[in-house]
Amino acid sequence: MSDIGWQLTKSSSIGNEFIDGSTEIFKSGKWAFLTREVIQNSLDALSDGQEKLIMNISIDDISTSMIPDKDNMIKHINGTLSIPNLPERCMKFSKNAKDLLEGDMIRILKISDYNTTGVTGSEKDNGETNSAWNALIYDEGNSQKQSENSTGSFGTGKNAPFALSGINTVFYVTLDTNDNYACEGVAKLFTSYIDGEKIERKIYFAKQNKNGGLAPLNKGDSLRHLNKLFYRNETGSDVIIIGVDFDKEQTKKEIIQSVVENFFVIIYEGRLEIRVFDTDISSSTLGSVIEKYCDKPIEYTNSNIKYGYIKQYLSVYSGIYEMKDFNEYVNGAGNLRLMIAKGNDISGKWVAMFRNNGMKIFDNNIRTAQQNYSALFFPGDNDVDKFLRSIENPTHDFFDPEIRIANPTERLQATRRYNQIKTWIKQKIEDYTAIEIKENDYLEGMEEYIQLDDSENESNIVNNPEVEIVQYDNKSNVINPMIESDTTKGSSGVADFKPNDGKSDKKKEFKGESTDSPGKDGKGLVKDYYNKFKFYPKVTTNSNMIKMAFSLDGYDDKTFNIEIMSIGEDNSASDYMPKIIEAKDLGNDKDLDVVDNKILNVDASETNIISVKFDRAFESKYKINIYKLRGDSDES
Repeated sequence: MSDIGWQLTKSSSIGNEFIDGSTEIFKSGKWAFLTREVIQNSLDALSDGQEKLIMNISIDDISTSMIPDKDNMIKHINGTLSIPNLPERCMKFSKNAKDLLEGDMIRILKISDYNTTGVTGSEKDNGETNSAWNALIYDEGNSQKQSENSTGSFGTGKNAPFALSGINTVFYVTLDTNDNYACEGVAKLFTSYIDGEKIERKIYFAKQNKNGGLAPLNKGDSLRHLNKLFYRNETGSDVIIIGVDFDKEQTKKEIIQSVVENFFVIIYEGRLEIRVFDTDISSSTLGSVIEKYCDKPIEYTNSNIKYGYIKQYLSVYSGIYEMKDFNEYVNGAGNLRLMIAKGNDISGKWVAMFRNNGMKIFDNNIRTAQQNYSALFFPGDNDVDKFLRSIENPTHDFFDPEIRIANPTERLQATRRYNQIKTWIKQKIEDYTAIEIKENDYLEGMEEYIQLDDSENESNIVNNPEVEIVQYDNKSNVINPMIESDTTKGSSGVADFKPNDGKSDKKKEFKGESTDSPGKDGKGLVKDYYNKFKFYPKVTTNSNMIKMAFSLDGYDDKTFNIEIMSIGEDNSASDYMPKIIEAKDLGNDKDLDVVDNKILNVDASETNIISVKFDRAFESKYKINIYKLRGDSDES
């Protein structure tokens, strides 16, 4: 065995390993995860006195002859392929890795940072603790950070680069602030048998000491044994991923979108500059980069990060949108900060949860807000930041005390504190987005809302449930069972229809091509839904009354009908509602007809303001459907 090369060490472990579970969580959305992890790690290593992190991400196709000691890697892979009944997944990976190494060219991805401390502790023996280098290279589930405010704490994020390598191989190079130079390769392969001896699945390109221990290559070793690709002369670190496979333009777009979506705060503030292939991302180019590379949302099914709202988040943070900045001390939670904007220019209802180092952790959707909003949450001080870091999940895209804190008492305390933080955020968003009805309140040029109660008592403050509007595209709905041929007139002059039992053995035929009109001999009603609004319905409630205001767009009939449905906690629609005992057209000061809990013959006005009184109080979100009827009825 050479003193420098891939160290194929004997294994004393029981059982064989044919999967690398440490990289599995990064397989979906791997480019986005890689970007988050490497920038986070570099932020954690920013040198004292340095205010700006500088990074570079580049790709290159190199000759496989530049990969050091590749013959020993192939030997290890062949040792895996020699195992009988090898699992298909393991066999496929191993054959592909061997093909990559035996080919003429191989693609590498290199990530470099500057203005950092580098990875410290490389001069210590590999068995020593309190070494960031040893934790990075040798340990699993351990991350030695240089600051208590560093983001990563699980030590699992370092596996993200391996998820991109076709041979699960990454080289690390560093020159730290103490002038210690180190270079070492790590390959996470599978159980191998060479000359009848079991070999460790995880192997290292390293130098073997006289005592048999492993150590990274120093500056002189690197210059003598490695291509210049694996050498650096400035303080900082390189991560070199071997055997990547991607579409250059699509991958570039995913990396850039991940950079700006997760770190736009520090880019905007001039604290991060990064070059991705040939594109520079900085405070001066941020706007143009977003326009070019963040035009469409990207969904990652295994992530709590929402990609696609960067423009409005940045508009909130930069002050383009009028916003409210809450900074408060909350008893039991700590100092909290929330920046929030609302309005018609905002899509969705999202709050981005940030860490104080400028990295977004995840996006939270608080749907109980009454208007669309865009918000950014920050810990108000290092104590809150440290607490939230302590409950981050392994991929740093959620807060969850259950997975981090083993002690039941401490876990309960952490859960209560986090719940207080969530409650504060939710309350601020709901309060700020609540639709207030005031005497002189005009909405989008509509006539003013009319108060449900002229009283200014606190007990009459209007509550605003969320309204869900379902769009229909010229939808028609045949109503069954058929009505009887005879109808009676109610006191209101509106037809009271008496449906039969729905068991008629006479088949009703509907004639006409692609029409919903009843056939010549058929009797029935057709509902034509009309949900084109200039101004979507906004609903306010007070006790057992609701009031809705809306404006129809291009409606050409004189009257229309209204049906109200409730929306459950699971967002499913239900037609279960309390009995409507009164409905009024407030704009025209007119009582409206109510039949079977439907509001009928509403005059189509430029602005429609309708109040509805139920027989009891009922808390719900509401869906409003506007429709007209046609068929054998004078209701139409």
